[in-house]
Amino acid sequence: MNPSAALRFQQQRSEIMNRVSQLVNNFLNDFVATAGLNFRTAKARYRRTSTTLLPFLSRRVSVSAKEA
Repeated sequence: MNPSAALRFQQQRSEIMNRVSQLVNNFLNDFVATAGLNFRTAKARYRRTSTTLLPFLSRRVSVSAKEA
């Protein structure tokens, strides 16, 4: 392999690795953002359910937390 071919190969390899890194980073960022959104939605749904169906329970828990 002559030097220019080796350099071209290295540049192409570097471009491919950069592209793969971008794709992985985008995927992970989207996954974390989606997981955080789902977690907040589930938490809000749980909070809304517990306070509307069992309002006395949330008050008792908050009072005991203040006493502790």
